[in-house]
Amino acid sequence: MKVVTSRFGEVEVTQESIVTFPSGLVGLPNHSRYVVFDVEQDSEYQWLQSLDDETLAVVMLPADVLEPNFAQHITAESVMDLDLKGDDQISISVIVTIPPGRPDQATANFRAPIVVNLSTRIGKQIILHESIPLHVPLLPDGQEVEESASVCVQGAMKT
Repeated sequence: MKVVTSRFGEVEVTQESIVTFPSGLVGLPNHSRYVVFDVEQDSEYQWLQSLDDETLAVVMLPADVLEPNFAQHITAESVMDLDLKGDDQISISVIVTIPPGRPDQATANFRAPIVVNLSTRIGKQIILHESIPLHVPLLPDGQEVEESASVCVQGAMKT
């Protein structure tokens, strides 16, 4: 199926690549169909592109890139509607916020991760306890922004 997006132009996506969020994302309950695009081949960064609104896409990153043990915060109860079976794998990602023109100030939202059942392609954004950080800096003070993050920033600034 061909999809038109504001960032990527017209792209071909397969039905199997679509992730469905029955409840939408936080603040976006009417946007339930998304597809994931890699920023570039060797980068951990990805775009979560809405198929319901060509202008809506967010940058995300696998949670374990920044916090290897983050999965311990995800309870079976919080992902019950993902209909996980015994051998189903999940992915856990965090949304990245990049302030305009300040990629060195980018943060990841660990309080509202995105969890996807990789077998069924059903996803859910869950809200964790307030003790989980909302804004985790991606870079320690003074560290340079890697090239793939710059690509994300440039793409995000085009909207």
